[in-house]
Amino acid sequence: GMGLVYSFLIVLAYFFVSRQLRQRDLILQWLLGCVSIVIVLGLIHALGMDPFHQLAPLHKEDLHRFLSTIGNITFFAHLITMTLPIAIFLFDDAEDFKHRILYGGFILLAFCGIYISHVDSAYLGLIAILTYYFFHSVTSVQALKKLLVILFLGLAGIKLLVAVEQMGIAMYWDGISALLVHSPWVDLLLIADVIFLWLLKRHAFMKQMHLHYLRLGAGIAVIGCFCVTVGALIYFTWIRPDISIGIWSSYLRLDDAWGSMRGFLWNALLPLFFSSFTLTQKLFGQGLDCTRLILTAADTGEVNIAPFDNAHNEYIQYLITTGMIGTTSYLCAYLSTIVELQKHGKQNAYMQGIVALLIGHGAFALTGLNQPITTPLLFLFIAIAQAYVRNNDTHLGS
Repeated sequence: GMGLVYSFLIVLAYFFVSRQLRQRDLILQWLLGCVSIVIVLGLIHALGMDPFHQLAPLHKEDLHRFLSTIGNITFFAHLITMTLPIAIFLFDDAEDFKHRILYGGFILLAFCGIYISHVDSAYLGLIAILTYYFFHSVTSVQALKKLLVILFLGLAGIKLLVAVEQMGIAMYWDGISALLVHSPWVDLLLIADVIFLWLLKRHAFMKQMHLHYLRLGAGIAVIGCFCVTVGALIYFTWIRPDISIGIWSSYLRLDDAWGSMRGFLWNALLPLFFSSFTLTQKLFGQGLDCTRLILTAADTGEVNIAPFDNAHNEYIQYLITTGMIGTTSYLCAYLSTIVELQKHGKQNAYMQGIVALLIGHGAFALTGLNQPITTPLLFLFIAIAQAYVRNNDTHLGS
C-alpha cells in the first residue's frame, strides 16, 4: 500500500526527477511504447488468451477483474488515462506522417484498453481529457480535423472489438463499456464523424467565425450536460427515490449501493471525519493505509467492510488518512503545477499533454483510488513538468 516509507521514496523521486532529469522527451516517448505493450497484453487477456500464464493463479470468476502486467483493471485503466493525453497532444503537434501514425496507433490502442477495462472512472477521465483538448487546441479548422480523427479512432476501437467478438470470441462487458458496445448510437456517431471530416477536407464551409460558434455551442452543451446530470441525481435520490430506473440507478441514485458500494463508503467515512475525529486527526488524518481500520469504527454489521481498504475517492481518502493539512498540500501542489504549465508551456505539446493528464486524473480520482502501482506515476509526471519549467523548454514540440 501507500505507506509512509513508500510515500517518502516517491517524494525523493519527485525531487530527483524535477531537478536532474534531462532526457524528458525521450522518456515520455519510451513510456508510450512501454504502455503500448501493456495494453496489447491486456487485449490478449481480454480475448481469453494467457500466453505467459499470468492469470493462472486466479479463480475463473475473478479473471475479468485483472488485465495485463498491471493487475487490477482499475490500475490498468488508470495507466491508460495517464498516458493517452500525452499521445493526443503529440498527435496534434506531429508534422510528419510517420509520427502521426505512431501516435494515432497508440490512441486507438488506448481507447480499446479503456473499453476492455470496463472501469467507469476511466470514462470520467476520458471526458475531462477530450474536453480540455477541444477548448485548448481546437482553434482552427485544421485542429478540428485532428479532433475528428481522434474521435474516429475512439469509435473505431469499439467497432473493432465488436467485430472480434462476432468472430466467436467471447468478451466480458460491464458498465459504460457494455452500454457503448451494444449501442446503435456508436454507428451513427461514427458515420457522422466521417461525413463531417470529409466535408472539412473537400469543402471549405467551416470558417473561423463558424468555429467560434462551434466552441461556444460545445461550451453550452458541456454546462448543460453537467446541470442535467446534477439535476437527475438530485431528483432520483431525494425527490423521487421510489422510481425504478433500472441500470441507471447505479449512476443517478446516490444511495449506499451507488457506484459499487461507493455510496456506502462515503456515507460512512465523511460523518466519521466530521463528528468522530479529534482536532489532531482532522488536521493530520489517521495515517496512511488506515481506511479499513477507520471503517471498522462505523461497522453496523449491515455491510461486510472487509473488502474496503480504500475510500474509492482520492480526495476523501486523503482527507481521512492525511487530514486537512495533507489534502490541502496535495491539492496546492497539484493545482499549482497546472497553473504553472498553463503560464509557461502553452506551446509545448509534452507540457500540455501533462496538463490534460492532470485534469483527467482529477476527474478519474472522483471515483478512483490511490495505490502503489500507478499513483506514483502521477507525481513523476508532475516532476517531469517541473523539469520542463525549470529548464525553460516551453516552446518544444514533438
